[in-house]
Amino acid sequence: MTNEKDRIFVLDSKHLSTGMAHIIMRAVEMRDSGCLKTVRIGNYDKSVMRYVRSELRHSHKIQKRRIFITHAGCTVKMVSEVQAEVERLGSFDEVLITKASATVSSNCGMGTIGVLFVREER
Repeated sequence: MTNEKDRIFVLDSKHLSTGMAHIIMRAVEMRDSGCLKTVRIGNYDKSVMRYVRSELRHSHKIQKRRIFITHAGCTVKMVSEVQAEVERLGSFDEVLITKASATVSSNCGMGTIGVLFVREER
C-alpha cells in the first residue's frame, strides 16, 4: 500500500504574467476537473496562512516524522511565519525549509510556497 502525498502550492500572482484573467480561469477549470484542490484569490499573506491551516487541520492523519516547507523566493518573514504556524498546528519531529528547484521556480514564479507531507496509511 502506498502513502498518499500532498503537493499544494500558493502562488503570488503579482509576479505572474499580464494574462492573469486567463490564468485564473484556467486554475478554476483545473479545480473543477479535479487537477487542483483549491483556488484562493485575495491577500497573499492571508491566503498562505489559510492554506497552511487548511492543509494541517487534520494533522493527526499526517506522519509526524518530517514535513517540508518549500518555497521559491519567499521572504524570510513569510517562511518564518509559515514555519511557526506549522509547528503550532502539528508536533513534527522535523520541519525542513527547502528552496524549490530552478525548474519549479521558473514555472511557478517568485513567491510560491508549499507544505509537503506524507499522510498516514489508511
